[in-house]
Amino acid sequence: MATSFSKLNVQALFSAPLLPLPRDGLAAARSRGRTGGQRPKMTKRQAKIARDMYEEQKPDGSRAHTVQQIAEEFGVSRPTIYRHLRALDNEPVT
Repeated sequence: MATSFSKLNVQALFSAPLLPLPRDGLAAARSRGRTGGQRPKMTKRQAKIARDMYEEQKPDGSRAHTVQQIAEEFGVSRPTIYRHLRALDNEPVT
């Protein structure tokens, strides 16, 4: 059994230089302007509109829209609304 593992080790040593490494592919993608991960569910413009809706108040001081209502309006989940609101708050002012 030890011989089969040593054969695999030898095979791995010889085949390793032939396989591209993931970081090489990621570097090539970045050079083409690509980044990893999913696309944002909302644009910056939509996030700003959602923030305006979130901050809007009724005459009695309560919120005019619930987060659930805002999420349904944009077709996303409540956590997505909160995540985008938090991202807008952490965005540097230019």
